Amino acid sequence: MSEPVERALPLPYAFDVTIGYWTGEPDWELLVQALAGAADPDLGDTSAAIFAWIGALRAGEAAALLRVGNAAVSLTGAELVVSGPSTAVEALVGRLAAELSV
Repeated sequence: MSEPVERALPLPYAFDVTIGYWTGEPDWELLVQALAGAADPDLGDTSAAIFAWIGALRAGEAAALLRVGNAAVSLTGAELVVSGPSTAVEALVGRLAAELSV
């Protein structure tokens, strides 16, 4: 079993092409796509859980950890924090970073 670790990724922010500026608001749609792309249905990951988690965050509620595979995702300030066994965390961070172009 791998050692538990924690890795952080910056929260993606939305870009408004109409005005040509970053909005300063999180890009929730991109985050949903990234999490859905990294999810593993064989491990019980569901789109419903992702949408519920994002919905709670958008509403300003303190959301519980989102399980994605064998790792957990939380939001701390402007960072997504991925924690769990090192192999699961590194794999999830790699997939999320690619999806979010970090």
